[in-house]
Amino acid sequence: MNTNQLKSQQRKSLSIWDKKSAKQLSNVAELQDVVFLHIQKASEFDIDFSLFPAVQELWISSKQDYQIPNSFLELQQLDKFILGTNCFLSENIHLLNNLRELWLEEEGILNPPYNIRKSESIRELHILGSLNFFPSSAPEWIFEMPRVEKIRFSVCRFTSISEKINQLVNLVDLDLGCSLSDLEMFPNLSGLTKLRCLDVSGESVQGQKLPPYPLFPQVLESIKMLKDLEYLNLSWWRPKKKTEWLVVDNKRHSIPEIFDRYPHLKELSLGGMKLDFLPSTVFELKNLKYLNILDNNLDSDEVKKVIQRLPDCRIDSDVVCYKPKLK
Repeated sequence: MNTNQLKSQQRKSLSIWDKKSAKQLSNVAELQDVVFLHIQKASEFDIDFSLFPAVQELWISSKQDYQIPNSFLELQQLDKFILGTNCFLSENIHLLNNLRELWLEEEGILNPPYNIRKSESIRELHILGSLNFFPSSAPEWIFEMPRVEKIRFSVCRFTSISEKINQLVNLVDLDLGCSLSDLEMFPNLSGLTKLRCLDVSGESVQGQKLPPYPLFPQVLESIKMLKDLEYLNLSWWRPKKKTEWLVVDNKRHSIPEIFDRYPHLKELSLGGMKLDFLPSTVFELKNLKYLNILDNNLDSDEVKKVIQRLPDCRIDSDVVCYKPKLK
């Protein structure tokens, strides 16, 4: 890479860390070429976003409350927007016609502008919670955006999720991982007929409690009509005591025979469930390309049976990591 190419690449990314770096913007050539813009401590200085007409990805955070200014609407090429702590969205965010991916935390989640519901372009929502949040119901504005195709909830302390979630008729990808610990009842998801990828794992982060195992049968009941799933993560649901076991055979533990409902599954994760044997319907998933059965109590005979029945599937287990032969 020659010097001119290197300088061109560097111009495409710009970080403004504080008041001092903001004052130096007048010395930065070709601001109109900046594609990736990262702003910290945003409340400490004024930013004229009209200086950055080519920005496609923007990340803003602040130590104090910060209201996004009207010049934000000049970013008509903006595709991905990560709104960090103490930042408030512009009321006219729906006028950004190319914005497809929106990441929100804290104030962005709890106090979004009403007009966010009018967005014609947003297709992905990333809702970033925190263990410091007080448990509460999932904000219903999220379920009033029917054009959204992908939602990821991360470390969200939701006590309930409204069945209005079924209004998201175009939802293809839903990730609830690390967000089920405080949930009191799992919602019915049967209306999400376009769903292809679903993460309803019982996983938790450090300092977060595991979700109650009695919630797991509700999860299985809720998703039983989602017959077109291609990716499903059920990992880390593990009973604390034998009386919670859902399937028992000769003092061995497993989960119900549900996988015949999902003939299109390509990836399945059943890790960390402490299973002694697998449901037989797993062996019938002929389209399966990846199976995670790590951190279970499966013996070598059970794993060998899986490999024999699913020879074209990559399998991660505690016994062996199997990769199918290239054809």
